[in-house]
Amino acid sequence: MGLWHHRVISAHKSYIAETSLFSATFLSQSTSFQHFGKLALFPTDNIPHKQYHQNFCSKENIAVTIEGKIINLNHISNICEYVTHIYKTYGREGLYRLEGEFSLIIYDEQKQLTLLFRSLLADSLIYFVAKNNLLSVSTNPIHLLHRSDVSDSLDSEEMNALFTFTFSSAKGNVFSELTEVKGGEMVVITPENIEHIKRPLSEILVPEHYGSQLEMVERYRSLIQQRVRDSLLPDIEHGIMLSSGMDSSTVAVFAKQQLKKENRALTAYSWKLPNDPKGDESVRIKELCQALDIPLKLFNGESFGPFDSLDNLMLLPDTPYANPYWSINAETYRRASDDGIGALLNGGYGDMLFRTQHDLLIDIIKDRRFDIFLPEIYAIVKELGYSNAIRRLLRNLIPDILLKYRRKTDSLRVVPWLSDSAKESRSSIFQKKEHCISESGFESFALPLSPYQTGHLRVERYLSRGRGITLIDPYIDIKLLNYTLGIPTYMTHRNGQTKYFAREAMRGLLPESIRLQPRVGILTQILQNSYDRNKKTTRERILDDRKVWKQYVDESWMENKLNSVTALNPFNLMVFWLSINIQAWQKAIKPGGSLYEG
Repeated sequence: MGLWHHRVISAHKSYIAETSLFSATFLSQSTSFQHFGKLALFPTDNIPHKQYHQNFCSKENIAVTIEGKIINLNHISNICEYVTHIYKTYGREGLYRLEGEFSLIIYDEQKQLTLLFRSLLADSLIYFVAKNNLLSVSTNPIHLLHRSDVSDSLDSEEMNALFTFTFSSAKGNVFSELTEVKGGEMVVITPENIEHIKRPLSEILVPEHYGSQLEMVERYRSLIQQRVRDSLLPDIEHGIMLSSGMDSSTVAVFAKQQLKKENRALTAYSWKLPNDPKGDESVRIKELCQALDIPLKLFNGESFGPFDSLDNLMLLPDTPYANPYWSINAETYRRASDDGIGALLNGGYGDMLFRTQHDLLIDIIKDRRFDIFLPEIYAIVKELGYSNAIRRLLRNLIPDILLKYRRKTDSLRVVPWLSDSAKESRSSIFQKKEHCISESGFESFALPLSPYQTGHLRVERYLSRGRGITLIDPYIDIKLLNYTLGIPTYMTHRNGQTKYFAREAMRGLLPESIRLQPRVGILTQILQNSYDRNKKTTRERILDDRKVWKQYVDESWMENKLNSVTALNPFNLMVFWLSINIQAWQKAIKPGGSLYEG
């Protein structure tokens, strides 16, 4: 599934007009459609809820193609024509009026201009390369590698960042010759220039008014309830991927309420891990479903670890990193699809709505909430013990200039598995990462808006779309994110609890065992159990082809860990997992490979 734009760029404008090409490609389980020329239309009449898919139109020498959804235009019958109207009337500034998660390409033939725009939380990436008077744009970077003058060389810093699990946002993609349009960025390409425009968050996000504690709680409840309602699709059976945590449980409550009013059903899907007490959430999930009267489909997930299907890896076109739990998610999608489910809700992005504890004491002092100052210190001591609590308190109260120094110092700590070349670039990776989050007053947005987090749903859609399922995460909403990240930290962390205001918002709506307790499942044991079952195969796979991973991982470290007879920590196992993925991915992106030819 993707968008594709390809045209000649040259100083000779008449030459461009004669040779410009605009194409759009839609790929689904059963549909393949491609059209070149100045006019192309998608067969959207055959696609239900077409506002969630690409649209293409060409009118008055302006061609527009969109992937994703624009929520404040759902009442418009032809979204692309309306976007064209906005662009012609208000210029490129008018595009900031559009709300939703989408990427778009505009080709203005009269101005000989290509405009690329990606909203802040859009999971549809846009890549482009402008070289030798030829511009190519695609949501699938492998498409661009088909050009004879574009190589598949990789960016060493981005690859090293993968192996430090920092997921640097400095460049945005692993391909050296390709440029990615970042979230919230607009790129204007003419024969003479390539202009990158990114508005400050202070110009995009409207300051919120919070009022009393009760008003904060009620406002959040209203926002997430409305967001869930708006996310539901008409005429489609809905399911939900359910965990024992607050985020998916909250979605389940409001989805159930709305679907019940419409005489429609909601079915929950999850897994049990009978031999993994720390990872098994099934008892709490059963309790939740019983309380909410939601039918539950459970399956045994123990055989769906990352090392159990090394001959059938999920490979993504834009990154060699893949979710180690992809196979258990894929099994969930398969079962839901077999049951006729067309839309599957989850709450995977929910954690991003809550600030860390770093500003807790600062917010308490700033807002003169001295009534909770000592109780919060006591809660920290109770949770961490005296020595660790003192360290936490000092970190919370440390001046910003010292905080930045501490971050830089932490970045220089050596990760034991890195190769010598990867260690050398570790410092610069962190410095660029710091630069990406330097906008004053918006530091808490750095992680939620990072490529790794905004790409979460995109990665899962590679799996779900093959089963004909639309994934829906109601938490991916910039207005909701803006509201929650502005709430004082003492409303997020209180009495030793995280997500305090969200838990208060669900009082009386969720069973107390779910509302008050943190999520019980720890999935790291799946990694170890899967590795133990497949240790010989994993070892052979990694050592049979060293040339790819040894650029990033020290060979002696790798051999030592592969020969270890004791349990390994999750980071060690993730290095194994990533090394295997990179081996397969490097082959898949080359001519003849599955991703290149797919």
